[in-house]
Amino acid sequence: MKKIIIQVISNILKTNVHPDFTELFLEKEGEQLLGKHYKNIIFLIIIFSLTLIAIGFANGSLEYLGKKMNDPFVKFVDIEIPRGKSEKVGSIQYQLNSDSLAKNKYHYNGVYGFNKVFLIFKSKTKKKKSDLYICSGRTIPIDDPLLKNILNKENLIKGRNYYNKKEFGLIVTLEMLHKLHLKENIHYLPYSFSKNTISPLPVVAIVKELPGMNEFAVTPYFYSQRLLSYNDPMNPLFTKDIILYSNSDSVATSNISTLLKKIIKENPVFRHYSPELDVMKNNYTYETGYNFTISFLPKPPNKVRKLMINSLLSNKNIKPYNLLQIFRFNPTANETYKNYDVLSVHFSNLDQIRLFRDYLFTNYELTIDMARVEAMENYNFVTKITRIISLLLIGFSILSICLFVGNLLSKHLERIHMNIGTFKAFGIDNSTLKRIYLLLVYLFIIISIVISMIIAWLFEISGSAKLILSFFSLKLEENQSYFKLFDLWTLIAIILTLSISYFVLSMHAKRILNKTPGDLIYSRL
Repeated sequence: MKKIIIQVISNILKTNVHPDFTELFLEKEGEQLLGKHYKNIIFLIIIFSLTLIAIGFANGSLEYLGKKMNDPFVKFVDIEIPRGKSEKVGSIQYQLNSDSLAKNKYHYNGVYGFNKVFLIFKSKTKKKKSDLYICSGRTIPIDDPLLKNILNKENLIKGRNYYNKKEFGLIVTLEMLHKLHLKENIHYLPYSFSKNTISPLPVVAIVKELPGMNEFAVTPYFYSQRLLSYNDPMNPLFTKDIILYSNSDSVATSNISTLLKKIIKENPVFRHYSPELDVMKNNYTYETGYNFTISFLPKPPNKVRKLMINSLLSNKNIKPYNLLQIFRFNPTANETYKNYDVLSVHFSNLDQIRLFRDYLFTNYELTIDMARVEAMENYNFVTKITRIISLLLIGFSILSICLFVGNLLSKHLERIHMNIGTFKAFGIDNSTLKRIYLLLVYLFIIISIVISMIIAWLFEISGSAKLILSFFSLKLEENQSYFKLFDLWTLIAIILTLSISYFVLSMHAKRILNKTPGDLIYSRL
């Protein structure tokens, strides 16, 4: 194997020097260049490893900042509507959407209104009164382009878009589910209609985040029905039938249906009210489920119906299927509430955002929420600073490596200049000697790069980056990577190192090798 390597090196060198001499020369000179206990190549590996790890952190930071700067919600800027202008908000929205000159000048595409919504939910794992949580949300029209950004593949965990504008389903954040101690595969949320009454609300989508620190989103129709109806449309008393929901497959659904039929047939309380069982698909949540509806004629009193429900859900054969009692919604309002709390402006870019703020205040006496815009400007500034630091780091590392290998070769050649003079006197030309020494040092550099890449790669896959960052008490996102080794900048750093080190090594080699044999032998340097 050793002979093959020597032969390959001889072919690369393209010299007429005998392979035995090449082998001996490379072996002896290689040992000298490696240093005592391989200290020279170890030092190179340490420099390269630290450089690659630093570049990995820089790449990871830039990727994280880029993600924040490309936040799909950043181009939707909110305008808070004062209480005194709530009656005029529809007119203001219309004027802003109709003003094509302002749209072109300030680069916004449209203005959309929404209302703030507050709902009370109950934690699933606890039963005390204090375990009711107030969650904050907002309305979102189904034609609002923000909805598309909310449901994009990077933000959507599971779910779907609204089928129509009259849905009662909620888009919820994962953080809200954790707050309520609910599972991530939940289909109905335990909305607290009253002190002791839960009216489940369907979940149409689960997302990572919603704009404005909101925990959920609903249709304007949902909001209008609760605001304009005489009675809350989610009142369980409007549902006189027993409706049980299951998200089981078709086989389990068939088994549930058989069990329910058997129970209502054998139970005299059920038989007294002539029960009928219907099984229908439920498309109100993000996954298709089934509703088992038991209707009666005549309708049983509320107390009797509660006893029936308890007997069904406590049945040992039904329990494993985890059926959930749900209710029908009772919408009565015919109009949609349009006195919005907030106007949301969709910008194509934010170049003229500050001028738009002045225009808005001058013409409508409204102020714009600049917090998110200023955050993006700060992200942009930090990104540029990080890029500059990365370039300086790469430059400093390349300079250190080149100075080290250049100094290593220069000192070695100066130390053996008499031997080099002898080689030249026996007929070995400058180009051959130069190629031999450059190849030796280059082999050290390449070996160091390969080993350092492996070390940095192990550093990445082991999760050491997050461990180091957490040591400095940084708040880290669970699925965010803060270290990225394989990147264009890593490749650029390696190419520059190889290129510049070749130039530096050539300069140092020429300084010694261009001397005459006599000058080298008699130390006339």
